[in-house]
Amino acid sequence: MEKSIRREIDNILKETTQFDFPFFANEEKKRIILLKKKSYIEEKFRAVAPESLPSEEKMRKIWEQSVEFADEQFKSLPINKRFNGFYLQELMHCYAEKLKDSIIDKED
Repeated sequence: MEKSIRREIDNILKETTQFDFPFFANEEKKRIILLKKKSYIEEKFRAVAPESLPSEEKMRKIWEQSVEFADEQFKSLPINKRFNGFYLQELMHCYAEKLKDSIIDKED
């Protein structure tokens, strides 16, 4: 993979660590933001490596795995406290990492 593509992907990964929800956002608003962030990450990856992006089905599986991972990380919190900014960061970072790994595997 080209260095410029790797650098762009690293920037995407770094950006996921800065995601957050607005302070008084309700759960519905948070779910909308979460889906917008998911789309945003996918758009960024499409711009960086369009020919290497996994299929829609594979991306859906990667998303499901990422949700399971984030849910597992926050399972000790009460249900009404789980859906927070750290959860958003963990989920999006995991998703971006898995997309990156899928792209790298295609390159090999």
